[in-house]
Amino acid sequence: MLSKKEKGWHKPVPRNKHIICIEDPFDVEKDLGCYVDDNTIKDIRQVLAYYIPWTIGVRALVDMLLNIDKNH
Repeated sequence: MLSKKEKGWHKPVPRNKHIICIEDPFDVEKDLGCYVDDNTIKDIRQVLAYYIPWTIGVRALVDMLLNIDKNH
């Protein structure tokens, strides 16, 4: 994994503030995050704020269910 700086994506350029960097899996030189602006990053943050705690809760439940026989 490379950092934003190693990829050269750490400094804003015209039409790309590099708010968030998303490497294109088919063209690793392309930053799909170039389409993210101040408005869309708010939407992304809201989605992540909703789903990350939910997925962590699901993971904890799965871990608990997988370990239930080990505890008894």
